[in-house]
Amino acid sequence: MRRPGDARQRRRVKALAAATVTKREYSIGAHGQERLWDARYLPLGASGEAPDQLLLVATDVTEQRAAQEAR
Repeated sequence: MRRPGDARQRRRVKALAAATVTKREYSIGAHGQERLWDARYLPLGASGEAPDQLLLVATDVTEQRAAQEAR
């Protein structure tokens, strides 16, 4: 049986192997509300070496997406 953490780990490994920014959207429920997040993963590493770190920037885009759908 696969655990949710396994899928997250596979996504991290895939993002590390990417040569560019990886973009994903996540829907996360908190305090009875669903929030939509735009996440971007940028692999980082020493010059000339394979990336060994990920920079993650996440932005709550719930209101932006709702405004887009209302148009």
